[in-house]
Amino acid sequence: MTPRPRASGVLFVVVTLAALVGVAITASLGRWQLGRAAEKLAYEQTLTSRAALPALDGASLAKADAAGAAEDLRHRTVELEGLWLPEHTIYLDNRQMQGRPGFFVITPLQLRESSAVVLVQRGWVPRNFQDRTALPPVATPEGPVELSGRTAAPPARLLELEGGHRAEGSSRIRQNLDLAAFRSATQLPL
Repeated sequence: MTPRPRASGVLFVVVTLAALVGVAITASLGRWQLGRAAEKLAYEQTLTSRAALPALDGASLAKADAAGAAEDLRHRTVELEGLWLPEHTIYLDNRQMQGRPGFFVITPLQLRESSAVVLVQRGWVPRNFQDRTALPPVATPEGPVELSGRTAAPPARLLELEGGHRAEGSSRIRQNLDLAAFRSATQLPL
């Protein structure tokens, strides 16, 4: 028998260790993916169970929110009656829809059953490319309206440059919706 060169033994150990590390990393990534799948299934179950609950009216919504049950209200069906407050409509900038830039339109609704006001995301409108400050027309009916929808968390926050919050009440176009600042600027009981 000829003696094995020492270099091949070291190489074998290095390759074996690298393979074991690769297997361990792959297994941990697989376990992470299974955890994410379980989270998504639980979230879907929450959506389904809350959608099956009876719809909340304005008084029930205001009462539950006052009790601090905001997380329990998320994704619940609501049927509201009230008056639009179009003078407080804001446009959240830089919101994409099918690759086109535009705005989310948010208008407060004064509830009929209470003094509370609910912010309603009314949809998306495209931006005017010639005049960035031009707001697209959004038809807002006068008088009492009935709405049916679903409660949701406030829109996601986007990157905002320093100083953007100073002009929070000065424009109807906003980068983000800061509920406390909006409440303060409008004096509405959100």
